[in-house]
Amino acid sequence: MISLGNTLPSSFGNTDIFLEFRKMLEVSVSKKLLTKLHNVQFRLWNLVLFGAPGSESEQKLLERVQEIYEFLINEKYSNQKTGRVFDFPPNNKKIARRYSWMAAFRAGGSMQVSKRVWQVEVRRLNIAVRELYDKIDMELNKD
Repeated sequence: MISLGNTLPSSFGNTDIFLEFRKMLEVSVSKKLLTKLHNVQFRLWNLVLFGAPGSESEQKLLERVQEIYEFLINEKYSNQKTGRVFDFPPNNKKIARRYSWMAAFRAGGSMQVSKRVWQVEVRRLNIAVRELYDKIDMELNKD
């Protein structure tokens, strides 16, 4: 949640939507999901390195990983919320596939590696994100 407090108006923090999203984000970084979180972050780190021009600091790269991670959680929340409104069941596999590719492009593409290596890592990210999404749902449905 590194960037949320800096980008949203102070009054926004009390809305139901923000509180629901915040809960999902907190669950996604909880101890119970630590293995899944680290797997996603590892895949994102690889993709950020694959797309880095070489002059960025490690801190900048880590910030980009965190930003993309929050993007993935936000997209899960948004799709889930929209699905409830229109009575569509959540489909983690489809959401993970779509947004893993978007996350990979946001990470910078395949500047440092072959396209094939990059595609394999994107598929690995897809699997990791889907597993994370499934675990988030399990934890949220316990409540």
